[in-house]
Amino acid sequence: RGTLSIGTVSSSGSVILRPALRQFHDSHRGIRFEIYDGNTFRVLDMLGKGLIEIGIVRTPFKQDAFDCTLLPEEPMVLAYADTLADPSPGQTSLTIEQLQGLPLILYRRFDQLFHDVCEAHNLTPNLLCRNDDARTTLLWAETGLGYAVVPASAISPARLPQLQTKAIDEPRLRTQLAVITPKHRYLSSIARQFIDALTNPEA
Repeated sequence: RGTLSIGTVSSSGSVILRPALRQFHDSHRGIRFEIYDGNTFRVLDMLGKGLIEIGIVRTPFKQDAFDCTLLPEEPMVLAYADTLADPSPGQTSLTIEQLQGLPLILYRRFDQLFHDVCEAHNLTPNLLCRNDDARTTLLWAETGLGYAVVPASAISPARLPQLQTKAIDEPRLRTQLAVITPKHRYLSSIARQFIDALTNPEA
């Protein structure tokens, strides 16, 4: 028995709900979870203060003070309500140039990266809304107000079936989730087993 304290970013979405974690729960019925949501910087701060044992954050961040297990790299995607026009009909992805003129909803975490990429392509993005939470970004997209730019794993198709998604075909617009713990700090066996379940879903 025990409690596992975990800090997660809102864009961890479908990753934190992998079937492997259900299996972990089934084999550890005595474990309860304390989940703290926040952006990457808040999760890093909670880890540093010992308020949580495990953090699930997004790159980029300063990794020096942490033991990090990186999950597979993923693209940023464009998510939009099916009431909006398809910006690349018949295609499963779209180029950065095809975002020109679209009212975009952007998770502020990626603001600088996104602007740098647009500038490199001589584009001026039409930003309808910037915010601090991937869930807010998706909720705005769900209403049909605009097109959200989010990491692919932020979207759970079962929970947002009305959202269409297309990968943005731009090598620089990629990100990774990282499972992190502070270096040189005791890590419980349950925490280690949880990390194994999260990072090795086929094991």
